[in-house]
Amino acid sequence: MSCGTCADGTTCENHRVPVGDGCASGEETEPNDVYTASSEVCQNRSIMGGLKNINDVDYFAFKVPKNSKYKVTIDGIDPNLIKGYFKKWGSASNKLLNVGYLDPDGSDARSIAKTTTTGGTYYLKVYNFPGTAGSDRPYMVNVVIE
Repeated sequence: MSCGTCADGTTCENHRVPVGDGCASGEETEPNDVYTASSEVCQNRSIMGGLKNINDVDYFAFKVPKNSKYKVTIDGIDPNLIKGYFKKWGSASNKLLNVGYLDPDGSDARSIAKTTTTGGTYYLKVYNFPGTAGSDRPYMVNVVIE
């Protein structure tokens, strides 16, 4: 993994968080702490992310066609340390709406699967689980659309 140099002069060997340039490297582009600056999931439907500190938030965007099933998986990180939410822009409400979440206590704590009749742009919000030490390990987001 080629991470480059952080703003404080350290490299990713000191931190394990990828510092990429989007799909050119297959890594998130920082800052992506709000949905309007989200990193696009690449054409191969995957992207690597990382939470650089306990307060970091990562947003990833992907498009889903109408009448499709989609599944998003987060691999490479303990699901008890992070939380993930699916969100979609609600044109009627003019705000982001929660449409699902990664449940650390669920049967498949690393993935979220849904069906949509309307399609559109969806967002995955990833952040450290409140009340834990969190994790700065890199993780991989994968999207499967049927």
